[in-house]
Parts: sequence; structure tokens; C-alpha cells
Amino acid sequence: MDPGSGNYTIGENWGIQASISVPLDQSIIERCKSLADLKIRKGRLDYEIIRIKECATLLSKGYMLHPESIFFPLCSDVQPVSSSQK
Repeated sequence: MDPGSGNYTIGENWGIQASISVPLDQSIIERCKSLADLKIRKGRLDYEIIRIKECATLLSKGYMLHPESIFFPLCSDVQPVSSSQK
């Protein structure tokens, strides 16, 4: 095309792509669900252990949460035990 002729063409192209994946082995889905469940339970256990440790640290240092605080239930089940009761 001659650059000085003043003729030009604008082109626009649009497209869509979609795919569907179907696992042929259904056991992989169950293993994935089992692993996800295990991670959820481990996360919950980690949370509870850290919560108890932090509450115990507060209690051992002489601190407690005010009973009217929204955070009071977090430590309400942690009870100090003296070393003579072991």
C-alpha cells in the first residue's frame, strides 16, 4: 500500500476460549478432599494450641481479660494449675 494514498484498514478480532476438564480417576478427588479436611483440622489444632499458650502466658504474668470484653471467652476455659497438683 502506498503510504501517501490515504487509504488504510483497521481490523479488530475477538475470540473466546473455553475448556472443560474431567478427571478420569475419581479417587484423586476424594484424596484432595481428604487432604483439604486434614489441613483444616491441623489449622484448627494449631489455632487452639497457640490460643491456650497465649492465655496461659497472660495468666502466668498476672493478667486476665475483663469478663465483659468480647475477647473474654477466648481464655475463659484456660485454668492455671499449680505445680504441687501435678
